[in-house]
Amino acid sequence: MRNIVITLVLFIVLIGSCYSQSIYELPVNITGKVMNADGLIVKAPVTVVFRTQHGVLDKWEQMPWLIPESKEERVEITDGVFKWSGVTESAVTVWAEKDGYYTTEVMISGHFNDKHQIEVNDLLIYLIPKGTTSSLMHTKDAYIPDIDEEKSGGKQCGWSFKMMWYYPVDEKDVDIILGVNEKDQYFYRMKSPGGFRPFGGFKEYESANEPVTCKIEYLTEAPEGGYVQDYIIDDQVGNIRGEYYCYFKTPDGKYGKMRFTGGMFDYYIQPDGSRNLEAGKLIDMYPINPYRLDK
Repeated sequence: MRNIVITLVLFIVLIGSCYSQSIYELPVNITGKVMNADGLIVKAPVTVVFRTQHGVLDKWEQMPWLIPESKEERVEITDGVFKWSGVTESAVTVWAEKDGYYTTEVMISGHFNDKHQIEVNDLLIYLIPKGTTSSLMHTKDAYIPDIDEEKSGGKQCGWSFKMMWYYPVDEKDVDIILGVNEKDQYFYRMKSPGGFRPFGGFKEYESANEPVTCKIEYLTEAPEGGYVQDYIIDDQVGNIRGEYYCYFKTPDGKYGKMRFTGGMFDYYIQPDGSRNLEAGKLIDMYPINPYRLDK
């Protein structure tokens, strides 16, 4: 009799556990490809990693501060195509691992099929080769006030790479000016012969051009040509954080990379004149308020 009771209790616990999982954990089916930076499938050994989240929803009402428990599964592929099935409470994050490469990372939530399962059939993960590290000059929180802002003094302003500050264009020799075109779009204009070359990142799904994944680390080598004077934010595709990226060439011929975020920008310049933008040591060149220049 005792053995029967124990068996019955274990059976009830097992059924309860399965029932809980069916409520809180969603089945996931993901198929995709690993691509190189040129958009070609990578036919070489690569590890694809799937991170899922667990252990929160069933305790949410009592402990809403809980942090999800992460679990990772790795799949080894050689032909550039991967397929994975599992469960998660909310989202799945996917990336690839290969020595000498950066990887894009995609977090998947939603994408439900008619069975309330997360299903993705066209995921794209990119591998971007790392370069040779070098020292880059780095400037954070650069900013050019609009002509309507009090800081501009009612004048059109521009940014000076040398002085690391903004100035009215009729008072100082500047490298980048902020303006508005005939379509009422803000643009940044580089002084000739310098220019910008937009970098649109990497799309996350084969069937859609947006969203895209991009980080400043992915810009490892500046293209030799293809630079234009104007960079118009409205014409570019940004990532989910509202960041926009480009390569640039200064008027005196140095190469760099730039990130625009919410009206501000930060940038990296290669001081040796090469196109190598793989950051090793950063020489931080913070914006210098002109009042400090006289002290």
